[in-house]
Amino acid sequence: MVYSTDGSSVGQSESSCYAIWIGSFSEFPHTINAIRHWAVNDTIIFTGTIDPGIFEGQLVGINVLLIPEQESGSPGVWSNLAPVIQNYLNNGGSVIFCGSASSESDCMFNTGVFSGSFNSNVNGFL
Repeated sequence: MVYSTDGSSVGQSESSCYAIWIGSFSEFPHTINAIRHWAVNDTIIFTGTIDPGIFEGQLVGINVLLIPEQESGSPGVWSNLAPVIQNYLNNGGSVIFCGSASSESDCMFNTGVFSGSFNSNVNGFL
């Protein structure tokens, strides 16, 4: 993947492997298309497993775990996957969370990666 910090081509990273938790909303295919556009030689695997043992095995050799926006589902699933995600991070993996709907914010917090509570949606200019 060619990367840039200021618009110029800085260099090329080593090939990355992505594990992507499957999302079913409109943002998900746009995210995948962007990754495939810029990371043409990278490996992408998709998963939707809720079994911690299977999930842990799928993360072997993976550089980046992408968790798309959670708009439905059970926050309890993420409590079960939390030890796997935390171990993955502690061993040098990277996780990208793409936010969540307010009613699903516990999906992110239940991973134990960070703590907090959902306050409100932000509208307007920052």
